[in-house]
Amino acid sequence: MWSRRACVSERACPSALALASGAQGRCAWAGVLTATRGCDGAEAAQRSSSGPAIGPIACAIRTVKGEGVGGLFKGFHPALVSSMTENVVVWTVNSFLRAKLEDHVEEDDFEIEKHQHAMLGALTGAVSAVCICPAEVVKVRQQTRTTRSSVVGVAREIVGQSGPGGLFHGLGPLLLRDIPFYFLFFGAMEAYLEHVPASSTPSLLHSAVSGGLAGSFAWAVVFPLDVLKTRQQVYAGSQSVLGTLRSILADDGIKGLYRGWAPAVLRGFPANGALVFGVHTSRLCIERLEGTGPS
Repeated sequence: MWSRRACVSERACPSALALASGAQGRCAWAGVLTATRGCDGAEAAQRSSSGPAIGPIACAIRTVKGEGVGGLFKGFHPALVSSMTENVVVWTVNSFLRAKLEDHVEEDDFEIEKHQHAMLGALTGAVSAVCICPAEVVKVRQQTRTTRSSVVGVAREIVGQSGPGGLFHGLGPLLLRDIPFYFLFFGAMEAYLEHVPASSTPSLLHSAVSGGLAGSFAWAVVFPLDVLKTRQQVYAGSQSVLGTLRSILADDGIKGLYRGWAPAVLRGFPANGALVFGVHTSRLCIERLEGTGPS
C-alpha cells in the first residue's frame, strides 16, 4: 500500500468520520500555529509599497509610531480565517486526491512517488487558492490601511465598490503562487523523507523538520508571486498581472519582488514545521481511536 513516508504525507483517512475529525484537529492546530501570519501588517505594507526599500524592522517601527502596536495586528482575524480554511482544505483535498490515485492503481505494494506527491500538491493548491481568496483580499486591504476598520466594514466596502467579484481580486496571482508552492512543498517533503534511513520510521521530529524545510524552500521560490498577489489585492486589480509586474520592476527593479523575502522564508520553517507536526499528531490520534495505529 503506502510507504513508510506516508506517515507525514498521510494517506486518506479510512472513514469519513476520521477525515472530518482530522480536518477539525488540523483546523484548530494550524489556526493557532499560523496565526503569526495575521501579525505581519508591517510585512504586508513593505510588500505593497514602492520607492526606497526599508527593512522589516524599520517598517515595523514606522507602523508602531504611526498606528500603535495594534497596527502590527491589522488583518489578524481574516488572516486567521484564511489560515484555518487553507489548512483544512489543503490536507483534506490532498488526502482525497491520494485516496483516488490509490484506488485507480489498485496495487497492494503501490507507493506514491515524490513527483506524484508534487503534482497532487499542485492540484491541491489550485483548490486552496479559490477557497482562501476572499479572506486574503480582506486581510491585505485591512493590513495596508492607515485607519482602523473592522473586517465586516472592509468586506462591505470591497463588495460595495466592486461587487462580490471584488473579493476575488488577485485570484490569478494567488493561483500562480499556490499551485507552485504546494507542488514544491509536498515534493520537497517527500524528497527529505527519502533520506530517512530505511530501517527507521519517520518520527514527529522528522515530520516537523520535513515540513519546515519544505515550507521555507517553497516560500523562497514563490515569494515574488506573493508580492504580485499582494499588489493586485491592495489596488483592486486596477492593472493586469503583467502590468503590475512591469510597474514593480519600473519602480524598484528586481529587488521590488523580494521585499519581505527574508522574514517570510524564516517564518516558513517554524510555521510549516509546526503545521505538519500537528497534522501528524492528529493523524496518529485518529488511528489510535480507530484501532489502526500504534497504541
